[in-house]
Amino acid sequence: MRADQFDGYTTTETGSHVVALFDAERKQVDALMDSPEPADSQIADVVAAVAEAGGLDYARERALRLAQQADGELDALAPSPARDALRDAITYVVDRRR
Repeated sequence: MRADQFDGYTTTETGSHVVALFDAERKQVDALMDSPEPADSQIADVVAAVAEAGGLDYARERALRLAQQADGELDALAPSPARDALRDAITYVVDRRR
């Protein structure tokens, strides 16, 4: 995640999506990025701010689109255990939960 100032807001990049954050959230992101060992509560606060700004939904939608694209590209490969393993990896990455 990268944060930059823009017109009084902080933009936080989640993937290639940029979400605008207010000063309070910007301070949370800065504190998280500056901390060598952030507290779980710091991480949760930043995740909540990014989620509220739509960043997590965007990231999920983009991951699904890229997974579908990758799956389609695998069709160009001959059937093999390696191709099956790659397809399983796509499914795992998209479907996994924390």
